[in-house]
Amino acid sequence: MSDVEVAAQRDVNDALVTLGLDVISMDLVSPLGPKKGIRFAYRVDTADGQTVKARHFGTADDAARQHAFRVGLDSAFAPVLERCGGVLFEEWIDGTLLGELDPTPWYEPAGALLGRLHQVEADAASADTRSWTDAAFSDLALLEAADELTAAEAAALRARLSSDDPGQARLGLIHRDFCADNFVIDPAGALRVIDNELFGVDPIGFDLGRTFHLWPMDDDAWSAFRRGYQSAAIPPSDDNDYWRVVATLVGGRVFLTRSRERLDDTVRLLRRFVDGDFALPSR
Repeated sequence: MSDVEVAAQRDVNDALVTLGLDVISMDLVSPLGPKKGIRFAYRVDTADGQTVKARHFGTADDAARQHAFRVGLDSAFAPVLERCGGVLFEEWIDGTLLGELDPTPWYEPAGALLGRLHQVEADAASADTRSWTDAAFSDLALLEAADELTAAEAAALRARLSSDDPGQARLGLIHRDFCADNFVIDPAGALRVIDNELFGVDPIGFDLGRTFHLWPMDDDAWSAFRRGYQSAAIPPSDDNDYWRVVATLVGGRVFLTRSRERLDDTVRLLRRFVDGDFALPSR
């Protein structure tokens, strides 16, 4: 066990003591396990029959910031029950992972849910995109240095980013990880989002780009998702290609050190972008 995980478990245990919970088991449930390195999440079962999720954010300020974003959100996003220092305690959501079900009925409701989330900070000012392009260039450099992309591929993506950069982006409250991997259908038959740790007020185009990268859909599925989204919010202007490249590069940087299989899929998607192929894949 790494020093970081040991410290996280100690902080969670201290928070449980502070809240007076009599714990009978605590299990790491972060999908990447110890590889995650930060924001570890644990299932906690107590002697009085409660089950909660404890998520370690590292600092009290980070936990407080995420807590503030989540106050009053749609209950589909697992509600926060308590904050203690750098730890948030969330409702534990039982259910079936969407990946184990036919997702067809859920594309449109998921799109509507994301649209409603993006409306939470709909009055936020727009933002300059220069910093996002610079960060994408940095991610490209990492993938090129790791021999995941050739110099020619990296140059082509840099040129595409420069030419497609919209300059300004509309902001909203975004999730950053809105995909089927993080959805369950609860016993009441409702769509719930169980991994909520990266909320922030940022470009909504980036959030849609993350969904494009992390939740592969064919044309029919994306049309249903977009139909749901448009029922709740106005989609961003025609800068989808830019944000898809930016978001996929963020995934590439993360997977470079944490998930070889997902990195390979991400690099294949980036190579499609090099060729100007932004079409949705066939299932």
